[in-house]
Amino acid sequence: MSLPRSRPQWPTRAMRRRTRLHRLLILLACALTAVLVAGTQPASASAFGTAPFGPQLPIDGVSVPAGSYDVYISGTGTYVSYVEGWPYMNTPVSGTICNWNITAEFFDISGQWYRTLTGPTHLDCNSYFNQADADFISINDTVQAGLMCSTLKSNGARLTSVCHKIQ
Repeated sequence: MSLPRSRPQWPTRAMRRRTRLHRLLILLACALTAVLVAGTQPASASAFGTAPFGPQLPIDGVSVPAGSYDVYISGTGTYVSYVEGWPYMNTPVSGTICNWNITAEFFDISGQWYRTLTGPTHLDCNSYFNQADADFISINDTVQAGLMCSTLKSNGARLTSVCHKIQ
């Protein structure tokens, strides 16, 4: 019959290692928290987004959308300076995008539309070898909290949209 082991009165080597490791983890967690808190930026309205358009094309066994629409909204809080958007044709076999323009549509927090601004129509065609330049819609105004959706149109038909939350 063996006697039950009693717990040693002094810390064992394993106990000291666990205690040191525990302290180190706590110290690292505190340091990481301090870095994250110090590195936090104030909220702003500036954001970038992209959305695909056109058919999926097989390129080296991977499906790639014919094009993508990139949108950047610049501002701070609910003040919006401008919306910038441009189509990008992803592959040499993507085809072209002709007579295109962009819009900036604003919706309040309940999803109700209240304003649309439309950029000029580009009366030419762009392709993989002749990429389009960005188009700008100047806003320079305080807008309601909610959404801004920018739509890419070709020959008057919607191709895709990118939406950003404004708060």
